[in-house]
Amino acid sequence: MIAYVTVGADDIALAKRFYSAFLPALDYNITEGPEGLSFALPVAAGQASTLPDFYVKPTFDGRPASVGNGQ
Repeated sequence: MIAYVTVGADDIALAKRFYSAFLPALDYNITEGPEGLSFALPVAAGQASTLPDFYVKPTFDGRPASVGNGQ
């Protein structure tokens, strides 16, 4: 089972507009922090988390997002 998916983005604000346009329709909630965006499904009290989580992060070295840089 896939626990999470991470994608890199050069423009976090633009990525937020893009992913926020459809992930909430799939019941994902967004949390924004200094490390980027986190989308997770709601968890009822006493229940295990529902997977997968979806993360949008800036690239690790500040260079443009590409295969292996931001995933």
